[in-house]
Formats: sequence, structure tokens, C-alpha cells
Amino acid sequence: MNRFLPSIMILGLLINWTTSLAEGEELDSVRLQLKWRHQFQFAGYYAAIDQGYYREEGLEVELIEPEVGQDPFDLVLAGNAEFGVSNSEIVWRSAEGEPVVQLAVIYQHSPLVLLSIRDYGIETLHDLAGHSVMIEPNAADLLAMFRSEGIDLGEIQFLPHEFSVEPLVDGEVQAISGYVSDEPYAVEQLGLDPIIFTPRSAGIDFYGDGIFTTREQVEKHPDRVEAFRRASLRGWEYALMNPDEIIDLILNEYSQRKTRDQLEYEAMKTMQLVRADLVPVGYMNPGRWRYISEVFYENGLIEEPISPEQFLYAHDARFPWKTFFVSTMGLAAIAIVLTLLAWYLYRNKLRLEAAIRSKTEVEKKLRHSEEFYRNFYESAPLAFVIWDENFKVLRWNAAAERVFGWKASEVVGRSFDEFMVPEEDFGNLEKVVSHVRQKEVACMANWNLRKDGTKIWCQWHNVALFGGDRELVEVQSIALDATLQYEREQRLVTEREVAEMASKNKGQFLASVSHEIRNPLSAIISFANFIREDCETEERREMADTIISSGEALIRILNDLIDHEKLGAGVVELVPSRICLGEVVQKTMKLHQRMAKEKDLELHFEISHPKVEVTLDTLRVQQVLNNLLSNAIKFTEKGSILISVDFDQTRELPVQIRCEDTGIGISQSELKSIFRMYDQGEHGKSKVFRGTGVGLAVCEKLVVLMGGRIEVQSKEGVGSTFTVHLPEEMAVHSTGREDCGAQSS
Repeated sequence: MNRFLPSIMILGLLINWTTSLAEGEELDSVRLQLKWRHQFQFAGYYAAIDQGYYREEGLEVELIEPEVGQDPFDLVLAGNAEFGVSNSEIVWRSAEGEPVVQLAVIYQHSPLVLLSIRDYGIETLHDLAGHSVMIEPNAADLLAMFRSEGIDLGEIQFLPHEFSVEPLVDGEVQAISGYVSDEPYAVEQLGLDPIIFTPRSAGIDFYGDGIFTTREQVEKHPDRVEAFRRASLRGWEYALMNPDEIIDLILNEYSQRKTRDQLEYEAMKTMQLVRADLVPVGYMNPGRWRYISEVFYENGLIEEPISPEQFLYAHDARFPWKTFFVSTMGLAAIAIVLTLLAWYLYRNKLRLEAAIRSKTEVEKKLRHSEEFYRNFYESAPLAFVIWDENFKVLRWNAAAERVFGWKASEVVGRSFDEFMVPEEDFGNLEKVVSHVRQKEVACMANWNLRKDGTKIWCQWHNVALFGGDRELVEVQSIALDATLQYEREQRLVTEREVAEMASKNKGQFLASVSHEIRNPLSAIISFANFIREDCETEERREMADTIISSGEALIRILNDLIDHEKLGAGVVELVPSRICLGEVVQKTMKLHQRMAKEKDLELHFEISHPKVEVTLDTLRVQQVLNNLLSNAIKFTEKGSILISVDFDQTRELPVQIRCEDTGIGISQSELKSIFRMYDQGEHGKSKVFRGTGVGLAVCEKLVVLMGGRIEVQSKEGVGSTFTVHLPEEMAVHSTGREDCGAQSS
């Protein structure tokens, strides 16, 4: 070996020199095609860019969002990107002969679920018979879930997916497919109670998101492919360790389409799907891919099962040939490497032949391997149980003794139903064996008995070991005591029901109190109007006006409080009609002319299209304008207030209504919470500008309910501008029509 040392030293110097030259080269630009818009689903790639992992590998990576209806596989195969984010659809693509290669799996479990709403009466999958279900293409795990439950797919009306929860919320369909990290949160935010059906509950467990490329990339650019894969997995490891940092990165540099709460929810669900605590990020099991292929075949998505070797990436630690071509010295380095490699392989061949001839040495290694396995099995922190098809226990490690309380000597050779399965669950044992035989890898959860008689909720991961002719030899199982988690989830369900009942009682109490206050207030306002007509002096007339305006303000506050409760409960009903927008705005402004005149303020109106007609809820549009105008007049001591209406069909939300004042303005710190319930800002808390902080919260919810959004810009001492963006037509059928006769002024 020593005689080769000078050659090895020279080789090291050559490699170091050529590598330093290679570092000066330009970065290799590649593109990654995402599956959807920017969100935490792609956190690892943001982290790899931000932490410089791609640049360390010599790559400049561009992340590309798809348009609606575009498929990452089609885009990558068309040459629009070198890499893409994939799912289990790669089995179907490969079976169709497309040259795609799966580089790694990020989500160890598929995020795909079936979602319904509790109010629809859908408690089980069987309740969907005769109903409409919106499902995305190639959802083989969902179709397999139906089949495993014995449901005839012909009894369900399957519709194309619109990639929105609106058809489900509007009752157009009774269930939709979606991501467990996305759609359930959106439904809950609308005040609805989602019902979630997961394929995993039926023993069907597909892979989720992963990374893929083309066969051409692997063959022509192997170093690029391996570098991209290596940096991406590093990025995912960093993202899972630092979710809050990545959420900040998404909001600051990529997208504010989702709120922080949504991203935090998505991050939590992503970690549950990736399971980096159990397996390395990017891990792929060929046996599990083979099982997925069989499910595709059973559901008619492919003509016959395919071998995972047809599309799985064969990780190969290649020598970095590229750096040796930087200069002519690289050719010499390659020659030396090949020489040393041939020598190394030859010496290994001699050692292997010697090992084969030495039976004693082989037996020694086997004994060492068996001892290692036994030590690992016995000292593992998780309960390992090995059993046969008759549920007879073959092996029982120390962790299983701690979880279930039984010593190995007490249970080995006994059947599960003799000591750890509750009597009411005896009928489920045959289902367990059936699942294990069919799936090879089966995950489930059920109640088990400890030696002291207490019940614990266990999660089981079962792996079948088959002999010749598919004979079941044994099942290797890992058990996890999840009782605390199960009880915590049940408590959360109970607490949510209590909170919902309290919210309902609060709304009923507020409506009752409002009714009792509104009647005497109406009488007071009426009497004040009579008094005002008979007043002989200006001073008395002003006093009557004060009573009237105060009473009307209090009624508006009560209305806002009632509307806020209705909005929170999701019971506000919109009544859209065909209206002339300019006329509605002008009528609303006339109600505030007297208040503006009393403060000597100028009230202006501008409109770009006086005759434009839209389909909106007239009452709710007026309610929003009343709140904005009332606030503008209240917080403006001098100057003017401008209401402008613009209509542009090229915008996503064509209708734009602006309320611009020259008032006291709002500080930047207050802007962040201006639409929060009961938030009045520093000015609203003073005696001069008193209020309840309800109006703007109601405004925002009404605008969102009509399918729009509201924005605010302000500067202290200069004034504020509130801009309401609305659709030309609400997503509700029109019930009437008003003639258009408004004029701009």
C-alpha cells in the first residue's frame, strides 16, 4: 500500500486544483415545476434556495408555479422544466411508456382525502351512494378506498374537480377530494364542520409528493440530477426543523395568498405526512411502490402492474468527471483514478474469493449479524411483536413488555385473543390478517388490553413476510401507545362543541337584548322628530337633532353587532339583484350630506362608468358604504371626502369603490388590526372620536362574503383611503333587477 502513497498524494493535488478551477464556473440553471401555488407544501425547495444548498452544488434553481389545469408531468416532459414535484401518478405515467424517473419521496403518506360536511348527513362512505362526488383525476387511492368498503362505484356520480371548496360549501356536491393540509382548514374557516375520510383508515397508504425528472436528464446529466436531489433533501430537512422561519420566508418572498395561521396548519399536517422522525427524508421502498402499482391495476388505471425498477432512480455515487475536464491535467487524473480503481477491485475480488472459501469466517460474520439484530430488536424503544397467521406470538421484546405489562415468557406461544384483544373486537382479527396478506404493509389503530386490565389505544404498523407460493411466514409489527393523543383529540371535539353552543347562546342573547333596546329607541327618535318640528329656537332644534343622531347611531351599532354575530355563525343571507352601482352609491351619500354639512366638509362623487350595472346585494353594499362614510366624516375635521367608483373588466375584481378623506389618518401599527372586532385604535378610544370598533369588522366580513376584499392606506395627519374590490356578479343567482338612472357628479 505504501508504494501507492505518492500516486495518491499527486492525485489529491490534481483533484484539489481542478476542483478549484471548477468552482469558478457559472452556475447551472435549472427549473423546478411545482404542483400548485406557493405554500408550505414546497417548503424544502424554498429552504434549499435561501440556505444556499443549491448554489453549493453549482445550481441556480427557478421555482415555477403552474397555471390552472396544467400538469407538472406534461410540463417537464415538454421541456419547460428539468425537474418537477410528483405524486403516485408516476406509476400510471411510467406504465404509459413515458420516460419519467422518481428521484425521491417527500411525503411518506398521501395527503389526499375525501371531504364532506357534517350538516349533509354523510357519516360513512356508504352514505355517498346516490350522491355527487367531485374527485380529481387518477385518485386511485380514493377509488381503492371505496372498493375496500364494498361500495359499487356505479352508485356514485363522479364529477370533474374544480379545485375549489365552493361546490361543496354551496351544496352542489356532497363530497370532494382534497389535501388534508389545505381544504379541511378552508371549510372550517367558513364556520362549517368537515367530515374527513382517509384511505389510510381503510389500510390504503400511497406515497404523496416527491421529486421526478426525465430519463434523458438522468442519462445525460447524472451529476446535475444527483446534485439537485441532494440539495433538495437538505432543504427539506432544514424546513422541517425550522417551520416558523420558512413560513416567514414564504410570506415575505413568495406569496401572501395564505395567512400565517393557514401556513402553520399546513406545516403541522406536512410534518405528519413526511414523518422525518421515522424515516430519512426522501426514502422510497420498492415494495411499497409495487403495492401502489397493484392498486392502480386493480382500479383499471393501468393495463398490468409494472416493476418499480422501471421508474425508480438508482442512486449512484458517481465520480465527479466534470471537474477533470477543466484542463488537460484532468485527463491524467482520470487515468490515475482508473488504475487505482482497477487495483482496488482486483484486491477486493481476491478477498471475496478467500471469504467464500473460508466457511469459518462466514459463520463468524453470520453470528455477528444475528447478534446485532437481536440486540437491536431487544433494545429498541418501540414495542416489536412478531406473530403468525393464527395470531400466535413468536417474539416479544422488552419495549412490548413495558407497553402491555406482559413478560415475554407469559405471551410467547399464546394467541392475541387470549390476553390483549377486547372481547368486542374478536371479529376484527380476521380483517387484520386479510389486510396484511393483501397489502404487505398495513397500518391500523385499535384498543388493546394491558395485563392489569386497562385499555390502551395502540397504533400498529404491520409488515408481512412471505415464503414460497406467497405463504405467510410471519408478521412483524410495531406498536405505539397513542392513548394520550386519542384522549386529547376526543377532549378537543367536546370542547369545540361546548364553544359552539356558547357562541350560539351569545347570539340569541344579543338578538333578544337588541330587540328590547330597539323598540324604545325608535319611540325616542320619533318623539324627537315631533319635538324638532315644533321647536321655535335654533338651540332647541339642535338639541332635538342631537337626540335623533345619537339614537340613529345607537341603532346602527346594534345592527352592526347583530350582523357580526350572524356573519360569525355563517347565517347571513345575501340577496343579489341587478343594480346601477352609481345610483346606489349616490343614494347612500345623500344620507350623510347633513352630517358633512354640519362639520363644513365637502362631499364629492366621481364615477368612471355612470351606466354600469352589476349583480350585488344592494343592502350590504349600502351598509359597507354607510360605515365607511360615517367613519370618514367622524374622523375628518376639515377638508373633503371623495367617493369614487371605477369599473374595469380586465381586473380579477372589476368593481372598485374608494372612500378617501383628509382626516386624522391611522398609524402604521394600528393598520395591522384595523379590521379586528372592537379595535378602535388610539383615536377611537378618545372621547372626541368615540366608537365601538364593530363597523369595520362587519365591513370586511360582508365584502369577503360578497366575494371581494377591502384594503386601507393611511398616513397620520394626511388622511385615509379605504378601497372595496367587488366582483361584477356574485356567485349567487340574481333575484331581481333595478333600472339604472344614476349620473356622475
